[in-house]
Amino acid sequence: MLSDQFDALVTDIWMPEIDGLNLIKRIRAKQPALRIFAVTGGGPRLTIEAAGSLAQVWGAERVFIKPFDEAKLIE
Repeated sequence: MLSDQFDALVTDIWMPEIDGLNLIKRIRAKQPALRIFAVTGGGPRLTIEAAGSLAQVWGAERVFIKPFDEAKLIE
């Protein structure tokens, strides 16, 4: 049985179908305690630093810059 409750969310900030920053904001509003991690390698509208800062302001616990050590994410 599938559930719409998760222990954590890992999202890219720049995706073709949905903006990861908006996704973080929407999920955070519905699930304030959910652990959210973002990944980015840069994008067309913001610098890596600006996108990472916005992700944290809107609720990402940590932002990983691509390429990143996957073991750090699992930690």
